[in-house]
Amino acid sequence: MLKNNKLSLLKIISLIIILGFILVVPLVSKEYSNLKETGFKNDTLKVLNLTNSIVTISIDDKTYTTFKEELDYVYIDRPREISIQTSDEIIIKYYVSKEVLTIEELDLLDEEEWVPYVSEFLIDEIGTYIFYVKAINSEEEVSYYNTDYIVYDGYINQSLKIGRGSNYEGFLPYITGKSTVTLNFKYLSTNAEISGNHNLMSNILFPKGTKITLIDNVKQKVYTYEITTDEDVYNYHESCASSDLGCEKIATYSFSLFNEVGAIDKSFVESSYFENGEVYENFTIVLDFAKTNITSNFLDVKVFLELKDLSGNSVRPTLYETINKFQIYARVNDKDTGANLDLTTDYSGTPIKYNTDSTTEITLTSKINYKFLGEIPIIDTTYENKNIGFAIKLVDDSGKIVNRNNLKNISFLVDGKAYYPEEDHIVRINLEKGIADISKKLTIITHKTQSYLEPGTYYLKINAYVSKGKYFSSLSSSEISIPVNVVQDKTKIPYAFNVVINNEDYVIAKSEEEREIMFNILQTSSFENPNIRIALYERQEKEEGPSYEIIDLNNFITDELEEAEENVYYAVEKAVNYISPDYLYNEFKLNLIPANFNYTSYKYVFMLYDGEEKIATIEKYFLVK
Repeated sequence: MLKNNKLSLLKIISLIIILGFILVVPLVSKEYSNLKETGFKNDTLKVLNLTNSIVTISIDDKTYTTFKEELDYVYIDRPREISIQTSDEIIIKYYVSKEVLTIEELDLLDEEEWVPYVSEFLIDEIGTYIFYVKAINSEEEVSYYNTDYIVYDGYINQSLKIGRGSNYEGFLPYITGKSTVTLNFKYLSTNAEISGNHNLMSNILFPKGTKITLIDNVKQKVYTYEITTDEDVYNYHESCASSDLGCEKIATYSFSLFNEVGAIDKSFVESSYFENGEVYENFTIVLDFAKTNITSNFLDVKVFLELKDLSGNSVRPTLYETINKFQIYARVNDKDTGANLDLTTDYSGTPIKYNTDSTTEITLTSKINYKFLGEIPIIDTTYENKNIGFAIKLVDDSGKIVNRNNLKNISFLVDGKAYYPEEDHIVRINLEKGIADISKKLTIITHKTQSYLEPGTYYLKINAYVSKGKYFSSLSSSEISIPVNVVQDKTKIPYAFNVVINNEDYVIAKSEEEREIMFNILQTSSFENPNIRIALYERQEKEEGPSYEIIDLNNFITDELEEAEENVYYAVEKAVNYISPDYLYNEFKLNLIPANFNYTSYKYVFMLYDGEEKIATIEKYFLVK
C-alpha cells in the first residue's frame, strides 16, 4: 500500500500579495525539458512564471531527474519511502502505474487520477511499480518525470528450524557452536523470466568445517559444500567500503560452489525456474557446524538467498522482514555450552551376589542437560537422530574390564528383552532415536553356577550413551556403579555327595497300603553347615513334551518333615561326614502312601546345601504301577 507518512520537508510556502490580500499556496517545484501545454483548468491560483525548475524523485540512494523511456528494474527487499524534491515553486502530483506510459498517454489521464504530493509515501505491498510525476508551473506548463520499474518482491524465508527435523519445535533459535540449523526459502511469481546466478548470503563468515547442504525441492536434487579455509574468499570484508562504518558485511556463497550428491564432479546448474507462466523456487539450506571450532559467539545471524545478474546486482533478494535470525553461543561465562548426557537411578546401593540365584530391578533415567543463557536453553543438536541406550560392563577393583565369559550367568533385561555382552565384553541396550528423556526398568538376573572369578568385590558400571551405529560416540557424564560380590565358589571345595537306595524301591505298587523307603546319604566335605534337602517331582504330559513338575511331598507320606521352603523339606539338617574310621551314612527314611500316587513316574531330588547355599543335586527316579 502507498501511504503519506509524514509532512513534506520541502513544502514551500509562497506568500503572494494580490489586491491587498495574502494568499498561502503550497507549491513544489520541478522541471522537465519537454514542456507540454495541457488543458489544465484555471482553478489553481497562478503564481510566478518559473523556468528551469528541477524535480528529483528519490528511493534510497537512487534518484531520477528526467523522463525515461527505457526503464530498468530496481529491486527492493523491504518497505521503502519515495520522496519528491524540488527547487522551485511548482505544483507536484504523482501517478502510480504498472505499465510504461508515454507523455501522450500521461496527458490523456483524467486529472482526478493524479494524486497531489504532500509528503513522502511508502511502498509496503509486494508488487511492481512505476512512479510518474507531473510538475505544473505558474504558466500551466507541465513537465513529466518517472522512475524505473520498482520491484518489491523476493524470496520468503519460510522457516528456520533448530536441527534437521522437528525435534526442537517451541525452542528459541539459540544453538551451540556444534549444532545444526535448517532454513527454507520459497519464491513464487508470475513476473517475467529472469536469468541470474543464485547465491547463499550471510552476515557472518562461516568458519572452517561448516558443512552446507543445499536441497533443491523443485528439481529434487541435493548438493553439498564444505568450508575448507578460514580465509575470506567469499567477499565478506570487501562487501563494505572501509569508510562506511554503518555497512553490514555480507559473505556470498555462489550455488556454483555446491556439488551434487551422487554425481561425480557435477556442480549446481543455473535455471530460471520459469514454467507454465510462473517462477517457482523452493530451497532448503542445512548449516551443520559440528566439525567447526567456533570459540566466539555469533549474534543475530542472518542467512538469506539472492539472485544476481551478470553485473552482480541483486535482481531477486530475500524479503528482509521474513529473514529469521538465530544465535550461536559457543561459550557462556567462559564455559563451553555443549550439552551433557546425564544418567540417574533409584538404585539403593545393595550389592549383587554374583554366583547365586538373584534378581535386582533398578530404574535408569537418561536425559540431556542443556546449558542456559538466563532462562533460555542453548540447544545442542549433536544428539539429534542418534540412538540412545545404556552401556554395561563388569570391572574389577582396579577398573579392568572382566571378560564376557564370566557374565554367562548374568542376564540383563529391558522391556522383556534380554541383552548379553558383545565381543568387546560390553552389554549395549539400544533404546530409541531422538532427544527425549528416557526412563527404563533394568532387571539384572544372576544364576547359581560354577565361578572362575577370584573372590572379591567387582562393579557393574552403567553409562547412558548416544550413537549413530553400533558403538557409542559419547557417554553420559554420570556413571552408575553397582557392587558385585564374588565369594569363594564352594563347588571348588572338595566334597562327595551320593544317595543310595535299594533296587526294589525303584518301583512302587499303588495297591500297597504303606511303603517304607530307606536312603543312605553319603556326604564328605569341609563345609561349615552341610544340610540335605528333598523334593518330589511328578512326570507331566504336555503338548511340548513330558516334563517333571515339583509337587508337595507332604501329601504322599505319613512322616512329618520340617519345611525348608515351599515344597522342599529337610532330609538331614546336620549332615555327618562319611570319613574314616566310621564311614557314617546319613540315614533318611520315608513312609509313603502309595494310594495317593498316580500311575506314572516320579523322582526324588536331593540337594546338598552349605547353610543356604546350594552345592549339588542328585535325582533318583521311581515308577508307580
